[in-house]
Amino acid sequence: MSLLQRLLEASYPSLEVQMQELKRTFLDHMIHLLSCDHVIPVVSYIHKCMISGTLDHSLIRYFVSEVLSIIGPPYSTEFTSVFLPLLQNDEIVSSLVSQTKDDPVSLFLAECPHKSKKKKKSKNN
Repeated sequence: MSLLQRLLEASYPSLEVQMQELKRTFLDHMIHLLSCDHVIPVVSYIHKCMISGTLDHSLIRYFVSEVLSIIGPPYSTEFTSVFLPLLQNDEIVSSLVSQTKDDPVSLFLAECPHKSKKKKKSKNN
């Protein structure tokens, strides 16, 4: 996981478009780690990236979307405590939420063991 973390945090300005695609691939590998029972370390790392601004919001949005497509209830309190902040960032989830509330974000929130009504906006990106 530390190798993937270093690769995600690397910056190569001259290869910006290619790096976004590579970082998406690295996120796919992190999602695989998540499916191999490394849930809390992976989600905690992505949460840290959101707070620090080291990962573009579009990549975090991709991560959230992919995770929501592979998980299902019941959700542990520990998982929701680290995943929920990603869903409370409007810049990340606004394009994932539908008016009909039948989108994966709304369905997750409906099943969440502890919900927070507070929405957070990020200062980054």
